[in-house]
Amino acid sequence: LYAQTAVQFLVAHVLRHHVAAPRNPPERVLGLTQAQVKQVDAYISAHLHEPLTLDGLAAVAGYSPYHFARLFRQATGDSPYQYLLRQRVAGAQRLLRETALPVQEVALACGFTNQSHFTRVFSRLLGVTPGAYRRAVAPDVRPHRAGESR
Repeated sequence: LYAQTAVQFLVAHVLRHHVAAPRNPPERVLGLTQAQVKQVDAYISAHLHEPLTLDGLAAVAGYSPYHFARLFRQATGDSPYQYLLRQRVAGAQRLLRETALPVQEVALACGFTNQSHFTRVFSRLLGVTPGAYRRAVAPDVRPHRAGESR
């Protein structure tokens, strides 16, 4: 998703600065409506554990990937990729608080490809590792280890 967004912005930059402007440029698109943002948010929440693409999110809102990425940033303050990461971390926070799933399973359940990536993103956004977060907010929750009876 991040790479797709970067490519879309690069292509737009090249076109904007190195191609002659049309004589009658199209009218500016006003932006995403609150309903469209909610629709994309609901889609992300429902598919949080799956790999999501910029094309897929743009299709939900009814825009091209380039326009969607630009309008989404205007509407939410985050790129689609950053928004997705924040939603995944929020889901992970809930699972760490409410379940005894091991951190690795929480990472996979929230759509991260591995625990290392999950820990890096979680730490960058919240300033604490997932394990430390769990100990702070749910000290009685003890994750089950492989081979232990539940």
